[in-house]
Amino acid sequence: MDNTPPRASPASACRPASRRASPVQIRSLVPADRLRYVDFLGALAPDDLYLRMMGSAAPPDSDRITELLAADGAQTVALVAVEPNGALVGVVRAVVDAANASAEFALIVRSQLKRRGLGTVLLRALLERLRTLGVRRVVGHTFAHNEALLRLAQGAGFRVSPGDDGMTRKVTLALRPAAVPAPH
Repeated sequence: MDNTPPRASPASACRPASRRASPVQIRSLVPADRLRYVDFLGALAPDDLYLRMMGSAAPPDSDRITELLAADGAQTVALVAVEPNGALVGVVRAVVDAANASAEFALIVRSQLKRRGLGTVLLRALLERLRTLGVRRVVGHTFAHNEALLRLAQGAGFRVSPGDDGMTRKVTLALRPAAVPAPH
């Protein structure tokens, strides 16, 4: 099996919003990323994994990693931020409900690279991809004390509301349709 990740188009190469971060490439997560993905998960601080997994600080097992790598780009979208050396430094994913034109997202950035703009870059890329899929509503769930994700979501225009219990928050964004090019 070829373990070479796909090359990104020039449009997917981008620089995080913050000058403190290195340039990264944003591209789809693919099965060939398995070893890089396992390394990424292993480098996360337990607290960050706990926040992302909504209560578990244990990394996903092999079967779950296989599921997470099986994003088809339509029902499940998974994008990664990749450093020039090939290391994965952030992942954003969404499960799309095409019948309701909605999607639920989750995001995580390598612990030592947080607050450098990578989350913003990943979330923007995901929202653009979801627009092209016809998604009109994006939601996410997080713990009420996950201030970094709540700030990120609010900065991207998400509305924050209480979750189903006092411990969680729901973030919701109404997406505008993707621009359709005018006919020539």
